[in-house]
Amino acid sequence: MSDRGSPNPAGTVAERHPSGSSALLRLYDLCHLMLENFLDSLLVFFTRKSKLQRLLESRPAYKAISYTSLERCLGLRIHELRNSKLIDQVLEENGMKMGSDDAHSNALRARLVDAIEHFHAYQQLIQQVETIRSQSFDAQNPLHEAKLKEYWALCCPEEELPARIGKHWGRLGFQGEDPSTDFRGMGILSLDQLIFFAVQEPEEFNRIFHLQAHPVLGFPMAVAGINMTALCRGLLNSGRLKNHFYNNCMQGEASRGIEMVDFHRVYCRVFSLFCDAWIAANPDSVMKFNVLRMEFERRLEAYLQTDGADLETLDCDLLDTF
Repeated sequence: MSDRGSPNPAGTVAERHPSGSSALLRLYDLCHLMLENFLDSLLVFFTRKSKLQRLLESRPAYKAISYTSLERCLGLRIHELRNSKLIDQVLEENGMKMGSDDAHSNALRARLVDAIEHFHAYQQLIQQVETIRSQSFDAQNPLHEAKLKEYWALCCPEEELPARIGKHWGRLGFQGEDPSTDFRGMGILSLDQLIFFAVQEPEEFNRIFHLQAHPVLGFPMAVAGINMTALCRGLLNSGRLKNHFYNNCMQGEASRGIEMVDFHRVYCRVFSLFCDAWIAANPDSVMKFNVLRMEFERRLEAYLQTDGADLETLDCDLLDTF
């Protein structure tokens, strides 16, 4: 048998001993946890401060570092800590005296409350997005039909909608004569996001919309937009948008929450970045769309896991380094 046809006698550990590989990973995780706990005990001994107190007092370069560290430290207790009395109890358990006029202790409490509010806001956003996504486009729903007509008007402001069903929808980047069929996967959420993009960022929206007419670089915008909605939803559900949102939770000196409008802004930014990446790749046909989309998603996910992730400052050149 030729080298190409012969099996690899060695292979990876996972290939040869799947169960053994799993056991090694569990052992590694256990050793890592034991070492982390040991080092934490040393820090508690030498600093006389609990891990929670040290995290609340720290000033890392990025807000995401502080928030994600606090999230890991609190673990399942996060779900209990909407109650102010429980927050004070946790702080006191970790060596911080509450109920006093001590400015330092009160500042630490305020930071913890702020972090907990953002943890819950992120989870609430997941639920809100899922609620909208689960609403299928209903042609019998006047609100849904009105949104579809609004989207046509935003794309073709000087042209009346010829008919509810027809080939003219292809000019907007839909696959069939009835655009409602394209919304099946992402529901009304995908239409809401296309409208948001067109209303809030008309110049950037039109840049992508008019790219459709390019003989080589053109791709169907509506279909691409639905793909971007699916991508953003996946990033949200997996927690990969946490660093971006946590790093963008400040408005001047004040902290602000995470809302649906922030998710829509992520969608707009991701869509713009994909368009930039598509143009930079200079594909020879639209048949490369899925290949380049998957590569874009891989790079984007890698970037979002960095401590300083911020989609507002990300550009195509930086994304190419991942």
